[in-house]
Amino acid sequence: MFFDRGATADYDAWKELGNPGWGWDDLLPYFKKSENFTPAAEKFAQEWDISWDISVHGFSGAVQSSYPVFQWSYLKSFFDGWYSLGLTTPKDPGSGNKTGVFWAPSTLNPKDETRSYSRTAHYDRVIQSRPNYHLLTNNAGHKIVIEEGRGVGVTFIHRESLEVKTVKATKEVILAAGSIHSPQILQLSGIGSRVSLRRLGIEPIYHLPGVGQNFQDHPTLYPNFDFQSIPVPNIGTLTSNATYAAEQLELYWSQRQGPYTIVTHGGNTVAFLSLQELTPDYQRIINFAASQRLSGLYTESIDRTVMAGYKAQRSLILRLYNSTLSPVQEIKWNGETAMPLTLVKPLSRGSVSINSSDQLKPPVIDFGTLADPTDLETLIAALRINRALMASSPMQELSPVELSPGANLTTDAELRDALRSLLLPTFSHPCCTCSMMPRNLGGVVGPDLLVYGVEGLSIVDASIMPLIPATHTSSTVYAIAEKAAVLIQERHGLKARQWL
Repeated sequence: MFFDRGATADYDAWKELGNPGWGWDDLLPYFKKSENFTPAAEKFAQEWDISWDISVHGFSGAVQSSYPVFQWSYLKSFFDGWYSLGLTTPKDPGSGNKTGVFWAPSTLNPKDETRSYSRTAHYDRVIQSRPNYHLLTNNAGHKIVIEEGRGVGVTFIHRESLEVKTVKATKEVILAAGSIHSPQILQLSGIGSRVSLRRLGIEPIYHLPGVGQNFQDHPTLYPNFDFQSIPVPNIGTLTSNATYAAEQLELYWSQRQGPYTIVTHGGNTVAFLSLQELTPDYQRIINFAASQRLSGLYTESIDRTVMAGYKAQRSLILRLYNSTLSPVQEIKWNGETAMPLTLVKPLSRGSVSINSSDQLKPPVIDFGTLADPTDLETLIAALRINRALMASSPMQELSPVELSPGANLTTDAELRDALRSLLLPTFSHPCCTCSMMPRNLGGVVGPDLLVYGVEGLSIVDASIMPLIPATHTSSTVYAIAEKAAVLIQERHGLKARQWL
């Protein structure tokens, strides 16, 4: 339910990678179009230092965006601790100025403090007036039907009966199966690396080696602490004290107040740091990244266009590492023992590929986590500044004791070994496997979101991102979809609903 956006530089990098119309200024209207923003109540906002800039928000979109009406008192220590280390709070991180410590909006409907998401924001809202709108549950997309180089339909299979059916498209096929299954369906349809497809007995329709490559996510470390002096009640009390939990749940159901207005195990308290804010040793990390031999990061069989795209991305990322306006690290806390440290601008790349022509068999997912050792150096820097946060006077009032990876691990060598085993490869932000880039850079779709080499086939999901933005990805996906809707309407001569 985090509803933040990336920094201006994150989306301008998309544009620099050969995508006119996809920079920050181009996307902002679509961020606004998807959003129905409700500011926090004035008194509550003053107490918790919540601020916003109404000029960058939308007020008539389908997705509700607001702030919980409750916060735990000790979270002020998190803010004060960061302030003591030199961070500030941006007026509105949704304006493209992302670095600092702040409260992020949530996809929260302020009318009843319930989750707002695509089901409530879209499907429930339109289904009664759309007799041509059919949602077929328990079916899996099989492949795109391609005739004479054009996508004309889709075959799909029922997961239980295994019955295969086909639906035809008169204008175009829109693939929105996500960053894992969109490349899978393309490959099953004969669109991908011809060598890999023929190995599985699939006749290539169009050689597009970028399909399934460039896979990115946000690897995350979860240091654990015992906060020995944290005030009671706290978030842990909701699980340790059944009486308190029942009282707060009753408060929520009867008045829509209290801690259950906050996302369980989530919250909206976060800090985003640039590399220079993360460590005074930032130049060493940049130099270390620049010294890496790219041949060691990718297999020898990787297509030259994919490698060219990675080189172009890498050049951009290293430039952003030098910027104080582009975050590389997210640190989040809501009072639980774990404090996620998330690498939001990784240099490593993975892949998603099929190893069977059976649609019901999952594809092979290689996260490629820490393929570039620079990412591990950045995570070590993140752990060190997190320790500095814990050592600050405001956080010391909570008496934190590091349980994992362990305060006894202090050298870079010790931390490298520990972090490799503790790091999780995902923060549930998979993207970039059907990247929007030129074909000679390993791209799969162009700025019109149409798949190269196949007419009448577009992709609209997180897989089209060329670079993962430093943000939770949901609001970016909504913005992509809103922009895609306009592109699709325009190319088919359909009248778009006026909204600007």
